[in-house]
Amino acid sequence: MQIEKQRRIRIPLILLLLVVAVSSAFPQGGAPSAGAPGAIQAMTISEVRIVWDSVQPDKGIEPSLDQKIIRAVNIYPNTTVSPNELDMAVGNALRIPEVGRITWSADLSTGNAIILVLHVRISTKGFEAALKQGMIVTGKTDDFPLLFQNKNSMVKINLVGAMMPTLINNTWWGNGNVFTKYNPFGKNPPGTAPALDFEAYLKAGLAGIVKITRSENPVYLYGAINGLGVTTLGRELYNANSSTFALQIEEAYAGIVGAVTLKSGHLFRYTVSFGKQPYRIGTGMLICQIGGNGGTWGGMNAWPRFSGRLIGLAKVAYDRWKLEGFYIQPNDYPSNESHTQMAGFNLEYNRAWGLSGGFTYLNVLKSKFPYFFPDYTQTTRQGTNAMNLRFQWQPHPDQSFAFLKAEGGLELNNRIPMLAWGMAAEGGWSFGNVKLRPAVSYRYSLLSGDNPATSRLERWDFLYSGDDIFTWVQGVLMKNVLFNTNMEVHRFQLQFFPNRWRVTTQYVFIMANQLSSVPMPPSGSFTDKQIGQELLIVAERFVSKHIFLRFTASSLWPGKGLASTLPDPVSQPWTEFQAMIHFNF
Repeated sequence: MQIEKQRRIRIPLILLLLVVAVSSAFPQGGAPSAGAPGAIQAMTISEVRIVWDSVQPDKGIEPSLDQKIIRAVNIYPNTTVSPNELDMAVGNALRIPEVGRITWSADLSTGNAIILVLHVRISTKGFEAALKQGMIVTGKTDDFPLLFQNKNSMVKINLVGAMMPTLINNTWWGNGNVFTKYNPFGKNPPGTAPALDFEAYLKAGLAGIVKITRSENPVYLYGAINGLGVTTLGRELYNANSSTFALQIEEAYAGIVGAVTLKSGHLFRYTVSFGKQPYRIGTGMLICQIGGNGGTWGGMNAWPRFSGRLIGLAKVAYDRWKLEGFYIQPNDYPSNESHTQMAGFNLEYNRAWGLSGGFTYLNVLKSKFPYFFPDYTQTTRQGTNAMNLRFQWQPHPDQSFAFLKAEGGLELNNRIPMLAWGMAAEGGWSFGNVKLRPAVSYRYSLLSGDNPATSRLERWDFLYSGDDIFTWVQGVLMKNVLFNTNMEVHRFQLQFFPNRWRVTTQYVFIMANQLSSVPMPPSGSFTDKQIGQELLIVAERFVSKHIFLRFTASSLWPGKGLASTLPDPVSQPWTEFQAMIHFNF
């Protein structure tokens, strides 16, 4: 191999390399928490329902009117949207003369999906009267957060926030100094005694959309700007005495959007946007959380930042097909700054039920993010090509049914010998027509580690993966030790739905794919492939479309392959309890 950085170096230089570079590699914790990205920041729609308020339309026109509303809202199953995007999309239905008022709410579905419920009222005052809404028009605070809306434009206030207390016990199994020694987020972890942390954030700003053409198929200009304030107080995972406050611009973007109904009846849609905005792909195996959190920025548990520093998106959709082109500059935490730039495309085919799927390709144009070889020499992420192929089979949601999800990933590099791979497969059964609607499932995932016997690099680069505990946050606590690389995970899950709550229980069994764990702590090598077991229970509910609750309890035992590498013996599990109140207006 003609790679200068792969030559052997002396032990003192290895130690220096660890101090400088491991902090930017971000392996020792600092991974996304179980805040609620899957349920709040990016809601995956499993089904769209229309509920008529008081007056039901004539049966002869109801089916066609339903289709008009769904086309106007332009939100379909297996797509991912934020509450702000939903507010703006739902407002489009007011341009239909028969619609006098429309709002939305959400119900929790199997996995991490959301049932979107559109509440529609028939118009009785005519088209123009129905569009005159907002506090500026009516002077009524009941219209909050809508400032102004007519048939051509809408402006609303964004107000999003959360409060999250977290109680941890036996943190890092009493070996915190080993796990956080090189961590950029903090090097003063709490000990084995119970430790309480409180986090809160508030995101506020404006969003709007305005028609900029008068054609039969108009084009709209839209945008948003949101500031974010985050605070952390108490004994956080990496800091025994945390007191932080950070104020930043979280979102600042603009774009155009439009739709054309073809003579054949098919729908063509397009969107182009640019700026500081969130973006995720599919299940989050490659791209989800492209904003840093923790340390002096705060929010290690609540994880409020999802926007990249600079994102350019171009999307076109034809009925159920969608093609996206993207350019991404992540918003890394300063001590983790990797100067990464990525570009690629994402193709998806989405249906409410039946077979859906997608394919993603991306190339890392530039990056200083380090890749480590078994002898601790290093190169960088630059030149990596990553691919992700995924599909799912989902029968009709109101029946008892079997479901299947699978995806695979491959990573190569233009500059160095690299062959890394990953996959996940999940199967289960949902009893949709039984009380409590229980659903049971099993998920197996594998993300390759580096084999020291080969000359190529095989450790899976987790890039900006994440999402939620249902996909690529594999263990609420284990993610802080080993996050989406060099691991094989068996997950057994049970969900049920008492009185609009979604209760999820998981047992997660974690193994290492390779014993070599460079550059992971504490020793760079596991003594056995069995490295952890975690129990988790989550209870969550939409109280309304504005208020979301989530309560989480987790307990992690180290496996013998990890426990035997720790300097202090482990006699008790590492436990964590979280409560989150999230609001969105």
